[in-house]
Amino acid sequence: MREFIVLVITIIVGVLFYSFWQAHRDVAADPDTAGATTPPPETLLPFQAVLAVGADDSIVVGGRRYHFGVSLVSDSRCPKGANCVTAGEGLVVAWVRSVGGTPEDVRLSTVDEVGKPLGPVTARVLDLSPYPVMGETISRDTYRITLQLSKT
Repeated sequence: MREFIVLVITIIVGVLFYSFWQAHRDVAADPDTAGATTPPPETLLPFQAVLAVGADDSIVVGGRRYHFGVSLVSDSRCPKGANCVTAGEGLVVAWVRSVGGTPEDVRLSTVDEVGKPLGPVTARVLDLSPYPVMGETISRDTYRITLQLSKT
């Protein structure tokens, strides 16, 4: 009888361990869809996201989840209150990565009217705020970038 009880306990512990391991593996692969039995809903494109520098978000295109984000390269826009020869531009690097995939990035400008291909979508900067003001310094962590993702 004792051997039977030890066997039952061993099986229960094994099943619990395997369940925990499987759930942890799913979360590590994609925390947004861990344990999901149905694919996540498609993101309606065009899609707009307002992101802080260094922040990220995710979309679903073609049944796959993609994480994307932005970083600020430079802001040379002519400040309010200044007389400039050119309007200048804000430069942003946008990146996208599928779950388990390699990141892909592209450099975008605030003056570009047309987006650039980025993974399964086309990316374009709609806005970079705040706008510079003469004599004021903008901290990188206060910038917000409005990114539009549309069908390629």
